[in-house]
Amino acid sequence: PAETVKPAPAIPTPSLPDVNKVEKPTEAVKPAPVIPTPTLPEVKKEEKPKVEETIVRPSILSFAGVQFETSDGFILSDESIITPTSTGILVVHSGHQHFIFYKQLVNSKWEKLIPYQYLNKAKDEYAELEKEVNDKINYLSKKNNIAKDKFSYVITSNGDAISYNGKTELLKDINIKENIETNNSNTLDTEVNNSSNNDSSNNSATTNTETPNNSAEGKNENTVEEKEIEEKIDYVAKQLNIDKSSIKLIETAEGKAVVYPHGDHSHTILIKDIDTSKPLADPHSNSGAETLKKLGFDDDIIHDIQHASADTDFPAHETNLERMKEWLKTVKYLNIGQNKDPLKRNGLDLMPNIEVLGIGYTSIDDITPVYKFKKLKQLYVSRTGIKDYSFIKNIPTLEGIDFSENDIQDISFLKDYPNLKLVSAAGNNIENIDVLKNLTNLESLNLDNNKIKDISALKDLNHLRAVSLENNNITKLDALSSKNELERLFLSNNSGLELATLKNDSLEQLTVNNTNIRDLSVVSNLPKLKKIVANDNKITTLSHLKNAKVLESVEVNNNKIDSLDFENSTITSLEIKNNKLEEINNINKLSALENLDASGNKISEFPSNKQNKLINLTVNNNVIRTMENVNNLTALKYLTMSNNYVSTLALKEKNKTLEYLDISHNTVPKEELEIPSGGNIPKGIMSNFEKVEGGDIKENYTLSVDYITEQAEKLQEEILKLKDEKKLAPEVADELKQKARIIYLDMSYSVDQSRNKQIDLEKQLSEIRKQVKDNLVTPTAEDTNKETSVTEPSNSEVNHDLETHNHTETEEHDFVFDVNNIVSEEGDGYIVKHGDHNHFVKKSDLSAKQLEEAKEFLAKKDEATTTEDKATIDSKKNYIALFYGINVSDIRVESNTLVFNYNGVPKRLALSDITVPVMSSDLEGDFEKEITALASSMNTTVEHIQVQDGQMIVNHGDHSHYYPIKSPGWRLYNQNKIPYIDIPKVNGNIDEAVVNSRLTELENKAQTVLANNPVKLRKVLNWLNNFREVSLAWHVTATDGYLQALDKFEKTQIDI
Repeated sequence: PAETVKPAPAIPTPSLPDVNKVEKPTEAVKPAPVIPTPTLPEVKKEEKPKVEETIVRPSILSFAGVQFETSDGFILSDESIITPTSTGILVVHSGHQHFIFYKQLVNSKWEKLIPYQYLNKAKDEYAELEKEVNDKINYLSKKNNIAKDKFSYVITSNGDAISYNGKTELLKDINIKENIETNNSNTLDTEVNNSSNNDSSNNSATTNTETPNNSAEGKNENTVEEKEIEEKIDYVAKQLNIDKSSIKLIETAEGKAVVYPHGDHSHTILIKDIDTSKPLADPHSNSGAETLKKLGFDDDIIHDIQHASADTDFPAHETNLERMKEWLKTVKYLNIGQNKDPLKRNGLDLMPNIEVLGIGYTSIDDITPVYKFKKLKQLYVSRTGIKDYSFIKNIPTLEGIDFSENDIQDISFLKDYPNLKLVSAAGNNIENIDVLKNLTNLESLNLDNNKIKDISALKDLNHLRAVSLENNNITKLDALSSKNELERLFLSNNSGLELATLKNDSLEQLTVNNTNIRDLSVVSNLPKLKKIVANDNKITTLSHLKNAKVLESVEVNNNKIDSLDFENSTITSLEIKNNKLEEINNINKLSALENLDASGNKISEFPSNKQNKLINLTVNNNVIRTMENVNNLTALKYLTMSNNYVSTLALKEKNKTLEYLDISHNTVPKEELEIPSGGNIPKGIMSNFEKVEGGDIKENYTLSVDYITEQAEKLQEEILKLKDEKKLAPEVADELKQKARIIYLDMSYSVDQSRNKQIDLEKQLSEIRKQVKDNLVTPTAEDTNKETSVTEPSNSEVNHDLETHNHTETEEHDFVFDVNNIVSEEGDGYIVKHGDHNHFVKKSDLSAKQLEEAKEFLAKKDEATTTEDKATIDSKKNYIALFYGINVSDIRVESNTLVFNYNGVPKRLALSDITVPVMSSDLEGDFEKEITALASSMNTTVEHIQVQDGQMIVNHGDHSHYYPIKSPGWRLYNQNKIPYIDIPKVNGNIDEAVVNSRLTELENKAQTVLANNPVKLRKVLNWLNNFREVSLAWHVTATDGYLQALDKFEKTQIDI
């Protein structure tokens, strides 16, 4: 670690366990970064636009890869690379992909990953499964006299199940109704029993969330592709010895794929990669790992080596032992900590050139094996129990040592090692640091979480670049003044800090959270300060920031600031959440501001003054009531304003800049949020924000007197229920219930029932809900055994359900298929009206005559309800067939709508929403122009844009933008696109002139070599131009790295 870890290094390195903010040195370990997906804006891009965290409630349901790790160590993280599909997400993990259904993300911190058009369906599926699991646990609990907390929900290769007392029962095999009726009646209705079994068999974790493998049954199975897919699915089921119905067929950017269960998680494999003549590949296999095993490494160390840093990436497919040994010699950075006896593992001798070694977070009884690493520069021994550090004298190359959390009080031993550049001793019991005055070469120091009061020993350490002293008892900062190399300083949680004593001409970053400071006047003493973080203090004004001449980023969340009372021309990012702002009209005085998060204030409207730089605005949890004035923010692209009181999206003048809008948890009318047939953007947004392509509209409601009283009553009932379930302490429950009752009375009988009053009371209800959540406790097992679950039906409720079910079954005997009752065609069947409900009748259950009659009936029905002329309709049908790669004959017209199946999923597109674009004979070329234009506007490369299901997907920080495609050539483009060329990570400087010269050379060569292949030439020239305009502009590697990438491109794309 080159410097005290607080801020994250600019160049990401493989991370050791979080060692109290100590980062790895960029000097010693310089793995170059993976090319990032470009995001706008650049400042704090990882947080903009921000999606509110889902409030996770307790549930019996939990899923591998979401709430806990899968058997192969996978779990979703902020770094996960995901690809959305129509029913779930594909996630890259260790050379293979996991598939997670959207419903498995519900009620988790990852619910935000569900596109809003699929959110409601996912929530419904989750609720249905949760209810079924709870009902069946209640039943089994009573039947077997076992406490409910002894049951758990699990997923098996055969479907969802309940596990208890060492046994596992599939949900579909637990028939509550059959058993209850057997107990309550002398007779059993066979029809009810059969129907119950059929219903329950459809409740597995994967049902109705993806196209099942047998969805093609009864349809046109004579096509070669469908037969091949069916054969491959049968093969996978046989190879893995799993139920065929548990295998799902999905569409990905790379083509059709199957998702199959594997233990407690799922795997995805492309149809084209399944070879029925060979054994099915182990998804976790890794030939490189097998080679390491042959060299004597165990599984723990193999895992760590795969994440090590070397001159090149880990050779995952290397089978040659000698070549693997050569690669091991290039390993520079290795973390084998957290393993038992890490230094006693086999094979470490094969990595003699390690410079950074982590062996922390596990007990070490013999440190001497580290002596074999003759080039060792940094050593991490955090939480190892090591007390004696005399071994350092035997490592003459050592420049940095981290001995955090080893219960060390005396660090006088450091006097013998004056050449150390990095010391991290966080989380010990250190009070005296006088010995540090001897370490005159020290550059990075972390002493967080100790008992230090006096830091005068640091006075003459003039090479310090990063210092972290958080959670100590420091007051005076004189010793840190006048240090010409100090750039970053972290002082949070020193409650008596006298910040005015800090004066430094080189400091660029300062963090002083929770230090009781009242203003930021210190910036006058820090002329080069670029970032200040001062959350959780007592600051009332930001007026001192007018004196900051180079300041770029400010965080002052959870203070007492009531206005933006200053001017500044350098600040580009401001976080001012949970303060007392009522308006932001002075935003125009912050002329460089691009990112603003003012959530949790009392802002009631957008600024009345124009500001032309702001790109990202987050104003969640305010009291904004209208969208007017939003056009004063003339550069705004991303607006997140969940939990406000906007009652309409209507604007006097259309907004022409916004691309992302989160309007969830507001009071926008339902009709404005309706999504037109075939579209994915609500009407109200399309009408007023013409460029919006993404966002969130969930949980909008109508604010009224009735709504407030209803919510107040409902909240009282919820509080009583939680009190009865022992989840809320009685005294807390009584107090919160009384608050909710007062709101009910205030709204019901007050003379003032204005909208302002409603907003005020609704905010109070939200605060009570938060207090309820904050005070929840977990009931004991004894309490649980005494209670009857609220989800458990009473006998009367069960009997009522059975009576209803019997009635339905009786009706089924009278049902006869009649083509005149067909409502519509849906997938592989028809929706048919029957009395006060509808049936779904599969085509495979109908005779050839009935199918013909149904086709004729729908054709006549379509003709009678379609208003566009035949030529226009034919043109649109031809375009859609071309766009989705289907036959025109498979598209039918129904009530001014084109209806067809795409990848097993029924689609409906309103004729009025279909615009046939101008198309040339070169469809692929048309699409290349379209995607190149988008890449240019988003400042990204074409190869970083996913093309899938008729959409271009651009990753943007913590979310993605979806841009509809116009040209049908996207499918050809996906088939023929140039594969991704990795840019090697090389240390050194960049000479753009050299790289540009090489690019020009390749362009000239391509025009000669590919003169007879204009399509290929166009692709090559576009790629080279994109490389010049974007990849080279990012400066992600040195000159040699760029040249290596261009050499590879020449060999694979031009010299062919």
